[in-house]
Amino acid sequence: MAAPTSLHKFTLLPAELRNMIWEASLPSPRVFDIYPASSSQKKMTSPQQGLRFSNKYSEPPPALTAVCRESRSLALHHYAPLTLDGTTTKYIDLGRDVLLLESCLLGRNLLRTLLFMGQVPLIRDNLRSLAFGTSYGVHTGVWHAVLGWCEQEQKLKMKQKQTRTNNLGRFLQRLAAFPVLERLVFIVHQEMHFE
Repeated sequence: MAAPTSLHKFTLLPAELRNMIWEASLPSPRVFDIYPASSSQKKMTSPQQGLRFSNKYSEPPPALTAVCRESRSLALHHYAPLTLDGTTTKYIDLGRDVLLLESCLLGRNLLRTLLFMGQVPLIRDNLRSLAFGTSYGVHTGVWHAVLGWCEQEQKLKMKQKQTRTNNLGRFLQRLAAFPVLERLVFIVHQEMHFE
């Protein structure tokens, strides 16, 4: 007996139940690494050209967009296309997906990336979860280039401490651009130390 190609009785279910099934069929939340585009030092026409995904390959819309009109409507209610660096498009749900800024983004690059993100309406108006990569070392403890969290902070020079305070203020100003931001996640990467 051949497998059915359509499910006629599905449409007889109440709309609320069908929507719950479509919601459960949405992809799991994903993490997208965001970096400044290599051209971000040059003059650009839009902030989106100043950002890039770490994975430069475009992705198709979620599979639910191809099932039926009802599932497509629900999927496109959650997912929107985001094109960065003028070439890469990914369908993202900023209510569930996480944007990650790795610890390799130091000082100005991190602040510039946050500035550009705050100027992209889709990101600015919908971003709920933002993650930052940090480092953890045997000698330094938890550390982030802009935030400067470090167990040995008392040993740092006053000038370095003042720079970090200024960066923290700018960092908080950049975060204020995201009105619905709910979660900041700090991912601790273990650094290997061989002695």
